[in-house]
Amino acid sequence: MRIQQGSWKGRGLAVPPPLAGHQSFTPAVLKSAVFDILATRIPRFNEAHFYDLCAGSAQMAIEALSRGFEKVFACELDQQRFRFLLQAMQRGEYAIQLMRRDFRRSAPMVVAHEHTVFFLDPPYSFWHAGQSAHVNSFIQQLGQLSGSTQTGAVYGFIQCPAEYGLPAAVRPDRYEERTYGKQGLIVLEFPAS
Repeated sequence: MRIQQGSWKGRGLAVPPPLAGHQSFTPAVLKSAVFDILATRIPRFNEAHFYDLCAGSAQMAIEALSRGFEKVFACELDQQRFRFLLQAMQRGEYAIQLMRRDFRRSAPMVVAHEHTVFFLDPPYSFWHAGQSAHVNSFIQQLGQLSGSTQTGAVYGFIQCPAEYGLPAAVRPDRYEERTYGKQGLIVLEFPAS
């Protein structure tokens, strides 16, 4: 894995130990798509916050930092992966704010800043029959909070199996599904209030 663009372009990334025998990373084409889409929607990355929820290797957070986001956060609940990321941060490799936090409790934090982006790649065990009750609940919370607390737009990206989509009841007005091989990418926007 390598950083694709920005001040650290080409730099290799350390890979965390597998979680319960499973190890999956965001494909380069999907990572590139996320930042290409953002470049058309956010005029200045240096005024936006980026949240890598279910960070794993924190490759999306590190890519966001390399591309100049104002503040970058990596949230990881798994103890082993969190320790791996904490060691990397303590070595001073990256100025990322690391939190041992469950994404399902992160909606208030995500909407607290004027311009926010989140990337969510939950464990595959969260997907059942093309759905994820946890993801649906998180998006519903964001929708409820975004109209009342934030002043700028919230842009979201969810990496998922290609056949997954959000139910109409929880989709924001600006919603798009894209497919990259076997991977899906849900693109969301909660407009400024």
